[in-house]
Amino acid sequence: MHVGPTSPGKDKESNWLPSPKEPISLYIRAYWGEQPILGGSWKPPVIKRLD
Repeated sequence: MHVGPTSPGKDKESNWLPSPKEPISLYIRAYWGEQPILGGSWKPPVIKRLD
């Protein structure tokens, strides 16, 4: 998934979430949490900043 104010390229636009140029916050919503989420053993995917 690509998040940013400019297109990551036509080949990646299907996984692009446009955002403002200002800093943003990303949140994960977990519905009907299972034990790994509730117990803290599940870890969200790593977010990497690409410049």
